[in-house]
Amino acid sequence: GMRKGSEEIGKTIIFAYNHRHAEMIVEKFNKLFPEYGPDYCALIDNYVTYADDLIDKFADKNKEPQIAVSVDMLDTGIDVPEVINLVFFKQIRSKIKFMQMVGRGTRLCKDLFGPGKDKECFYIFDCTDAGTPCISDPGSLLVHAAVEAGITVLAVPGPTAMASALSVS
Repeated sequence: GMRKGSEEIGKTIIFAYNHRHAEMIVEKFNKLFPEYGPDYCALIDNYVTYADDLIDKFADKNKEPQIAVSVDMLDTGIDVPEVINLVFFKQIRSKIKFMQMVGRGTRLCKDLFGPGKDKECFYIFDCTDAGTPCISDPGSLLVHAAVEAGITVLAVPGPTAMASALSVS
């Protein structure tokens, strides 16, 4: 993902499927990157006792968590201009909800990368395996909606790209 500086990962929202899935993501992150500490990547959902406090900390550019793994709590209605990475680990079938979720990354942010270095873009990582391109592809409607909204979409082949290519050849 996009980094703020040479080492630090930029503010990131990971949209998880459910609570157990979110727990697994946080556990894996902490196991793979213990050097970041236990507060760097946090689960934020309705099962977390102090979810509102975690949201406030995430919204503060000087506090952790830097990565918020959310189950429905950060999909809409949160304004964190420093968010530069959105990671979709769940399928979104609603064009309206998808655009609201994408909106989490569209906030302008002056001097994010240093004096005079404003936020000019953000990344979306779609880690779902939603159908076969051009045949059964529910994500195509969402991509079209993003393009219509003026959002640049770059396709990066995922782990199942070879199977999809073979199935249509």
